[in-house]
Amino acid sequence: YLGNVTELRQVQDSPQAWRVGAAVSLEDTMNLIKDAYPDFAEVLRRFGSPPIRSTATLAGNIANGSPIGDSMPCLLALSAVLHLRRGSKTRALSLEQFYTGQKKTVLQPGEFIESVEIPKPRPGEVFKAHKISKRFEQDISATCAAIRFEMVNGQLKNVQLAYNGLAPSPCRAPRLEAVLEGQAPAAVTAAALDAAIAASFTARDGLRATWAYRAFVARNLVLQFIEDNQTVEA
Repeated sequence: YLGNVTELRQVQDSPQAWRVGAAVSLEDTMNLIKDAYPDFAEVLRRFGSPPIRSTATLAGNIANGSPIGDSMPCLLALSAVLHLRRGSKTRALSLEQFYTGQKKTVLQPGEFIESVEIPKPRPGEVFKAHKISKRFEQDISATCAAIRFEMVNGQLKNVQLAYNGLAPSPCRAPRLEAVLEGQAPAAVTAAALDAAIAASFTARDGLRATWAYRAFVARNLVLQFIEDNQTVEA
């Protein structure tokens, strides 16, 4: 138990980002980001009961590496950075580079996550996220999707989209990002997203959902995210 390590319970707040120590609870993280990223905070709220959220940590969720870890799609869409330590040696690594397979990471023997750096929103930026599960509260994800983008002259720009539950580890979806990038929201079609999902992921059924269901809601979440923000302009 690392909850009494003072150095790991710190949050460093800068104009660009929060650097959240590895022992900062999910409850504290949720309260830290709720005004800037209400959808992310809601994903964390649904993570578990208050006692669980008061003990579990963001770094623990990341290091566990579950394919359906709920925080990771949000962090991937936001370009979160991990600060790793091994003795006196430290390194910074984007979360996108952290996973090498199912519950496999680039952590070296003796290395641990010291903190998680979460960028703050920039002017004109939109962030949306939603978790799909059989039971709305305190349940394991079928999939969770998160997206960050800007609207410039009616077009989607700088799109970053991430999921859990579709691959051996939570991941970005570059083919879907390419479908969205530079398009007006109304011009994005379900068929184009379906084709990108089929080209991006290996179809696999699971205990939480069939692949057909996961792929269907993965597409529909994107359509909902961009439909909600058709009038947002940079």
